[in-house]
Amino acid sequence: MSKIKKKHVLIMGAGSSLRIYKEEIRRFIEKNNPVIFGCNYTSHIIIPDYLFWGDSLVSDAQNLNFKKSINEKSIVVLAADSKRKQKQLEQMERQYLTYQRVKRNWELHSDKLNSEEFKRCQVFYKDGIIYGCFRYVGLCAIFWAYIQGGSKISIVGMDGYTFYSEELLKQKKASQHCIGKGYTDLHAYIRCRKNDWDVYKTLRLLYKYTKKTWGFGFEIITPTIYEEFYNPNILKIKKDCNFQKWKEPTEEEYKKLYLVNCRIKDK
Repeated sequence: MSKIKKKHVLIMGAGSSLRIYKEEIRRFIEKNNPVIFGCNYTSHIIIPDYLFWGDSLVSDAQNLNFKKSINEKSIVVLAADSKRKQKQLEQMERQYLTYQRVKRNWELHSDKLNSEEFKRCQVFYKDGIIYGCFRYVGLCAIFWAYIQGGSKISIVGMDGYTFYSEELLKQKKASQHCIGKGYTDLHAYIRCRKNDWDVYKTLRLLYKYTKKTWGFGFEIITPTIYEEFYNPNILKIKKDCNFQKWKEPTEEEYKKLYLVNCRIKDK
């Protein structure tokens, strides 16, 4: 697409850092003039050029009016298998774009690099289809930016589900999302830990693939649990003592993450 090709793309996740550091992000936008991708409920902070919608469950705090959450200036982008959202947009008489993906999730034993579970989550793009374990819309938005010819990829608001402790979230002294307060995810904290582990693994594979295929990687420029991809030198945000540092799951924890009431079946 001509609007994206050879342009700097800024992707906005719905983490609380989008709200906390909105002024720093707005100054970054003014200085760099990127094409903006928003993910889910982000338009109330900054109106994106393209708005990506996922199909996961949301909490009551996130269950805002769908129609009011889409700015008329934004082009909506959906996975081709997101039929419910497509139907809603058609009822609204709103046009939208779609991308093709093979919908997969990380499964038990995917920590072993020679396992079938790991191989099925390998990231690549072939015949117009995104392959890999791309359950989360922010990951799809990153990949789509490359596919559409973006020349630089920056990311904000991709905090991670466990960037703050469970105690702080339940006390509403910190938040998981840029809407609502405190613990706004529907799942138990151990499930949030699994979600972060799944995202981290796909980010690593995606970075490797995009670097090899397009010659450059991506960077997250607001504080994040995915610290391998964080560049603190762009917005120069002061570190908060409440930020949690990522720890790779031990073998025992790894099994619990996939077996303790938190497994999702897919294709």
